[in-house]
Amino acid sequence: MTSIINKINIVGEQTSQINGDRLVEKINKWRIDNKLGILLRDERLDRASEARLAVIGSKDDFDGKITGLTLEKSVANNGYNY
Repeated sequence: MTSIINKINIVGEQTSQINGDRLVEKINKWRIDNKLGILLRDERLDRASEARLAVIGSKDDFDGKITGLTLEKSVANNGYNY
């Protein structure tokens, strides 16, 4: 999760102060404020996120058109079924 956090800029906090749990806490605050269910951490989704972030950062391939690694493929490759 650290590799993801190093790439994220969260307003009002230095990235060195943010870890995966803190990030989920911030996301869940927003979700609760917007009357949505909370996000639960899942190791498979963490791995999928790291894989996607590596592609986005190194290849500037947000949608997967360059590398073929889409969000859906990244999630499936890491054993998560939704």
